[in-house]
Amino acid sequence: MIESTGWLSAAAFQLEPTCRSTEHPPTTEPELLDVNAETPWPNHSLVWSPDGRRIAYVKGNYSWRKSLNQMSVAIWVVDADGGTSVQVTDEESMNLSPQWLPDSRHLLFVSNRDGTRGIYVVEVGMDGPRGPPRSVLPSSDPHSISVSADGKKLAYARFPAAQNIWSIPIPQIGVASIKDVVPVTEGNQVIESHSLSPGRDSIVYESARRGNFDLYKKALAGGEPTRIVDLPGHAFGPQWSPDGSEIAFYSGGGIYTVPAAGGVPSSIEGFPGRSSDPAWSPDGLSIAFLS
Repeated sequence: MIESTGWLSAAAFQLEPTCRSTEHPPTTEPELLDVNAETPWPNHSLVWSPDGRRIAYVKGNYSWRKSLNQMSVAIWVVDADGGTSVQVTDEESMNLSPQWLPDSRHLLFVSNRDGTRGIYVVEVGMDGPRGPPRSVLPSSDPHSISVSADGKKLAYARFPAAQNIWSIPIPQIGVASIKDVVPVTEGNQVIESHSLSPGRDSIVYESARRGNFDLYKKALAGGEPTRIVDLPGHAFGPQWSPDGSEIAFYSGGGIYTVPAAGGVPSSIEGFPGRSSDPAWSPDGLSIAFLS
């Protein structure tokens, strides 16, 4: 495998000649198979089909390999001899850890397409998937999988996805005590970022409690959370405005704001690339972001 600065990330080559076929002559030079122009993240998790004809891989969310990053990502397949890559899963959910079965037609993978992470199988034809993926081990919360060469055994690693928020007052003098920590959220969910309200009485956060990341608001004193953003895709990086009236976030590569009480999001920029990580200026009149 070859990786460059996040764009070139899939190639195949042989270090020593092992085949004298005129159809597949040996080479020591890498052959470019795919360039990831959709996201700024490298391709990864390459796995060769048992018949040696195709390579499956994940296009994006490289952070997942060592974390609980829940970014949506698709699995693709490319001929080992090169050609056009084909997408075999959707990119609205998280699809990772591809593994071929011995017939070189069926691909197992991890996905949260139905909410909780489970293991799925899809049949892959020359032009893409043949029918929708089928669940083979639902709600097992796998992080990665591997399959024996004969296809009779499957192993999976678990990385429990429970991440919650806790609150603690900052003392004016001395050291904070762990005894003063108070739980703010609970349950089996992943929370990657959050922002306290200017009045210090509420918090807004992103949660994957329903599968997709939505934005929720909750009082620190307790009570049920309120969903303030419900989009077809994911919503990330909520940031409360200095006056407490709005919340900025990013979704689908764009920057948005929404009233703190909830409502219809408004786009605030129209860059052609992917934008993320909004941050309010102290006066609340400007927003900095990455793009």
